[in-house]
Amino acid sequence: MTRSTEGDVSIVGLGIRLAPSIDEPAQLWEALNAGRSVSGTALSGAGGRRVAAPAGTGEPGGLRHGIDQFDPAPFGIGHAEATDVDPQQRLVLEAAWDSLADAEIGWHGLRGRSVGVFAGAYAQDWLFTQARGGAPFSGYVGTGAAHSMLANRLSYLLDVHGPSLTVDTACSSSLTALHLAVGALRRGECEFALVTAVALGFDDTYRAMTASSLPFSPTAECRPFDAAADGIVRGEGAVSLLLEPARSGRRPSRATILGSSINHDGRTNGMTAPSAAAQTRLLRTALDDARVSASEVAYLEAHGTGTILGDPIETKAISGAYGERDTPLLIGSVKGTLGHLEAAAGLAGLAAAVLSLQHGEIPGQVGFEQANPALHLAGGSLEIARQRTPLRPGALIGVSSFGFGGSNAHVVLGPGTRRVAVDIDDPSEVHVLALSAADAGSLDARRESARRRLREPEADRAGVLARTTRGMTPQRHRYAWSASSPDELAEAVQVQAGGRGGGRVSASARSGAIWVFSGQGSNWRGMASELLRVPRLQGSWDRWEHEVRTATGWSLRGSLAGDGAGTTTHDQVTIGAVQLALSELLMSWQHRPAAVIGHSMGEVTAAVVAGTLTSAEAFAILARRGQWIESAAGGGCMASVALPAPELAARLEATGAVGVAAVNGPRSTVLSGAAEEVTALTAELAAEGIQVRELAVTYAFHSPLLDAVAPSERTVTSWPVAGGSVPQYSTVTAARLDPEREPGYWWRNVREPVRFLDALTAALAETGSRCVVEIAPHPVLQRDIEAVAAQALPAEPVVVLAAARRQTPLRDTLGALSAGLFRHGLDLDLRALAPPADLWAEPVPYAWQRRRFWREASGSAGLAASGTRHATPQVDHTETAGIPAEQVGPAASEITAHVCELVSAALDDRPVVPPDVPLGEWELESLAVVTLRNAVEQRFGLTIPLPLLLDGPTPHELGRALAPGGDPAASAPVKAVTADDPLDALTDAELADLLAALETTSPPTPDDTRRGATDVH
Repeated sequence: MTRSTEGDVSIVGLGIRLAPSIDEPAQLWEALNAGRSVSGTALSGAGGRRVAAPAGTGEPGGLRHGIDQFDPAPFGIGHAEATDVDPQQRLVLEAAWDSLADAEIGWHGLRGRSVGVFAGAYAQDWLFTQARGGAPFSGYVGTGAAHSMLANRLSYLLDVHGPSLTVDTACSSSLTALHLAVGALRRGECEFALVTAVALGFDDTYRAMTASSLPFSPTAECRPFDAAADGIVRGEGAVSLLLEPARSGRRPSRATILGSSINHDGRTNGMTAPSAAAQTRLLRTALDDARVSASEVAYLEAHGTGTILGDPIETKAISGAYGERDTPLLIGSVKGTLGHLEAAAGLAGLAAAVLSLQHGEIPGQVGFEQANPALHLAGGSLEIARQRTPLRPGALIGVSSFGFGGSNAHVVLGPGTRRVAVDIDDPSEVHVLALSAADAGSLDARRESARRRLREPEADRAGVLARTTRGMTPQRHRYAWSASSPDELAEAVQVQAGGRGGGRVSASARSGAIWVFSGQGSNWRGMASELLRVPRLQGSWDRWEHEVRTATGWSLRGSLAGDGAGTTTHDQVTIGAVQLALSELLMSWQHRPAAVIGHSMGEVTAAVVAGTLTSAEAFAILARRGQWIESAAGGGCMASVALPAPELAARLEATGAVGVAAVNGPRSTVLSGAAEEVTALTAELAAEGIQVRELAVTYAFHSPLLDAVAPSERTVTSWPVAGGSVPQYSTVTAARLDPEREPGYWWRNVREPVRFLDALTAALAETGSRCVVEIAPHPVLQRDIEAVAAQALPAEPVVVLAAARRQTPLRDTLGALSAGLFRHGLDLDLRALAPPADLWAEPVPYAWQRRRFWREASGSAGLAASGTRHATPQVDHTETAGIPAEQVGPAASEITAHVCELVSAALDDRPVVPPDVPLGEWELESLAVVTLRNAVEQRFGLTIPLPLLLDGPTPHELGRALAPGGDPAASAPVKAVTADDPLDALTDAELADLLAALETTSPPTPDDTRRGATDVH
């Protein structure tokens, strides 16, 4: 009978933070096969500092380095809050970040979706540290220390809406969380599930309490199943997995979860004594849930703590479920390598099992020399994995995890679905490496990391480049390279990685790009040869072929191949088709324009992108335009003059046969009309030293010659009648276009001057965009666009890009365009840019700029962080000093300066805070406001009404109001209370005690331009 895969769940992302500094799956696999434990070096140090200890001292174990270090910027967490966040939460954030990158989704990729977050945690070291620290609590302590926040913080920062919970079943917490996640996915409660777990131990009191319950090894060696096993050795770290139902088939997977189960030992001869019978039932239930037989499982990643009591009982349980088999079941435990990660132990073992499935082999058991004689090996049906052993194709792996209170979990894993590279002839496939970071230092470090990784002899260059780009999280600082091939791209990175580059994204980048659709003159023979071969455009080309044949009677593909070329009708229709094809490619990157502008005939295709014309209507209008021009404007002449249009007005009044065809820039005016008159006028201008250039055309577009078209012929049968989805700026009216245009609009588009200068100026001003993309077979307006932007925005740079270029491979132009858009800060679907790559190719990791964040025992109760980069907050005391003393008073100035310090410390970039800027300008989140109030009250012995702070006074106003003789009620305007105001139902005390939350508009993101915007629900 064929096994049903309906309930299978794919592991599509993996992120790890293990001891001592294992941060990538490849590093874990290397450690597993090194044949030694990572727990050999003893570490010690107060306040979370980890330093090597002399032999015989310190704490042995698989301890994580740098647990006091954190980089809050990518997560949008301020320094003050970071100081009070449990290092376990911080480690989980990093591991989760990597799992989302590994899944090629990125940190923001699941925003707004139904995603469950299931966390496992056990240790309470941070809570003990905070309680014993002696410093008054800030408003961040509650959310920073609570285990529930391991999951809730992730859900909040990711802005996801599925189940969010933290599980504590001691050492089985992580697999129990995984079991709950699998159930939620199977029941359709969420689309994805992020499963994570963590274990850190740094508090002496809590460590002693744990040691009183768990059998620690006196020899500091974890030796699972060995005769010399004498107890556990603590390990540390975090593991994060991203899961989705296998039936979705949306992406390849590292492994597949076939089934799982959880249970409890019940009453044994002691609460911490395991039950072999209960564990056997657990394993059998998991096999039944997976719909597989025991013989299909080739290896079992056991709980295997290396204890006198636990190992024999576990092997007895395994024998009861797996004992009857023809091929021995191999058994091992990752604890011999990493130590016992307690709440994260199950996911640590599962990560090792996933890598075994990927590599097709089982690592040898570290610390094993001779089997414990008390083991139950079922007469040879079970064997300890003494050495590296190949894993037969299709074999399954079981993973166990048991809590010391009797709560057990088991998971059955199968192989994943490896991505197979398919060689497809797609000329639009680009080769781009996109890097991004929250700050310039991280960006530079990541560029250097990319250079090193690409130089590794065994590096899969194409895979590294593609996986890095596809999993990138767009942030404030960016850089991107493009090239014709992966090897050329890797070489480009090598050449450029040494210097600084990229740059911070400006707020204007959020406005998107303006797309400019050029007019006639951008076409060239063969302009569509590659576009016609793009697989994703084939359906569109078929539709356009039919629509063009209906409108004109001839073949679009034939005309693009050269049949009938040379007439205006053919040129305009084929240019329009190429513009639509380029637009579809850009939109396949999930790039949408902020506005569109069409130059002459380009207005027609711009209207299709704006959503006010169909492509069939566009081709009909283009054909009609061509007929008008061919019937009346043949034999004319056009010339570009380097003068503003008003300076030509007097000269044009003398002749009725020459007119302004287009005003493209401040000093770029195009004249059009009868050939003899245009030639005479341009000769006159040239004689005066004015730059004149005759255009290579045979028709006088937008000239008085077109007046010969009979009025009865100046209409078309279709025009926009409904609003579009994208703003369009008209080059006829030089303003945002009303979609409900009059039927004669398209005649005006042909006859009247093209007011490109005015239209682009209006679009730049009204959209806020600072990026312009020319959509054409070849850019013909680049200089004019730059000149218009320089005149309209002399103090702001405007990026000008092109979608295609004459005689240039499509892959190269699209690569340069996508890299330029990304560098400018425009978000693209990076998975649509880079070709798929094997999951085994390790992407370039994020370059964390970690520094110390730790609440010291003697620390201040204020908002100040202990990050060493800013030991002293930056405060603009000169502003305070400039206020007359008789107005401020000594107490008021002291309060003002302290408030400035507190606000600066609450913001992630710790800016100078002038005392005359309202607090509301900094958009402090609710907990920061509460903490600020508490800090000021504790320092000065004051009572501050919370509404006073919520009204957003300046620090100066606040200091004056709180000083002796001040009037708090008069420091700021009274805030109007409305029925829907979330503060209306809350008291001052409720907010101060964090028993209620301030409702906010939306959660922050690391690339949010608001300062310190990390609002808490």
